[in-house]
Formats: sequence, structure tokens, C-alpha cells
Amino acid sequence: MRALLLALLLASAAAQAQAPAARAQAAPASVSEGARDILARVRPALIQIKGFFGGNTAQAFHGTGFAVAPGGIFMTNYHVVAEQVQFPDKYRLEYRTPDGKTGALTVLAIDVRHDLAVVRATSHAPDPVELQPIVPTKGERAYAIGFPLDVGLTITEGVSNGRVEDSFDPRIHYSGAINGGMSGGPALNAAGTVFGVNVSGYRFEQLVSFLVPAEHAQAL
Repeated sequence: MRALLLALLLASAAAQAQAPAARAQAAPASVSEGARDILARVRPALIQIKGFFGGNTAQAFHGTGFAVAPGGIFMTNYHVVAEQVQFPDKYRLEYRTPDGKTGALTVLAIDVRHDLAVVRATSHAPDPVELQPIVPTKGERAYAIGFPLDVGLTITEGVSNGRVEDSFDPRIHYSGAINGGMSGGPALNAAGTVFGVNVSGYRFEQLVSFLVPAEHAQAL
């Protein structure tokens, strides 16, 4: 009888020890791991866009861009490069990659209505990212990437809240942080596909940000 009780106790202890391990193996990847993977995947396609006054080395403005076509073609916001477009003799544009490479930028096309611009980078042509015109439904995970406040490449996590209703300008509501300097960067779904372009965030509100739908980037 003692031998039987001892065997039952040992079996119960072994089962309890295996249960946490089984639960740990079954646990899904955390959201942060998803963000890390997406950032690593699109990082080569990203650039920081910098504006300088003439030959001055002091920075006048900055934003973000991402590769959308072969040959060094990048998408960004029009308001990121607007001063150089309006005053080409006063301002010059440069890019900086996440690895520190720099070079000149040229504006090829603009869409003022949708706040978009296409630029070409000199001597830098990474593989372009994939654009997807389908907006994630409300509640789906989403990410925004850019160079906020000159503190380096950053990814933020949030959720898509679909298209903004009754808006004059087509916009997607993103419940996540978009700070100054992230304008022109990509917004991606959980699969790592770009569905929008970072454009703005309410300065005095928390996690109320907006994206330009990718369909307008494709059209430009």
C-alpha cells in the first residue's frame, strides 16, 4: 500500500511540474516580439530626411521616408519637404540611413491634397516595402515607424480604428503615438505590410494619430 501511495504522489508531482512548462510553450509571442520582428524587416528601407538652410550644417527640419520602388525612390509627407519645394534656393535635402550613411535627396513629385511626396536618394537604393490599400479593421494591431524628435529610429504599437468618417481629407485613425519627426514614415499591419503613411498626431491628446491611406501613395 505504501508503495502504491508513493507512486501516486510522484506521478502527481511530475504532472504539476510539466504543466507550467506546457503552458509556457503554448503561450503566443508577445506584441513586443512582433514589433521587433517588423522593425528588423523594414529597417533597411527607412531613411531620415533632413533639411538644411543653404550650406549650413544646422538642421532646419526633419522627417521620415521609406522605399517604395527600385532605384532609390522613397515616399514621405509633403509637409516634410515643403520648405525645400517652395524655396529650393534656400534649403537642401539630405537623407540619413539607420546605419549612418548620408547623401542628397531630390523631390520628384508631390500631392499637396493628400500630404505626400516622392523623393529620390543619391547612391542608396534598398529593396522597397510592400504597399497594401486594404485598411485593417477596428481593433487590429498596427505599428508606426519613424525618427521622432531626432532620438533615433523608433517603432510604436497601437491599433487601427479604420477610416475617419466625415473627414474632408482621407485619413486612417491610428490609436498609437506619432511624434514630430515620424511624419512620412510607414504604418504597418501585423503582417508587416504598409497600409498607411504617418501624417499627424494631436499634440494635446493621447494616442490620437492619423495616417494617409496607402492607396494615395500608390497613385502618386
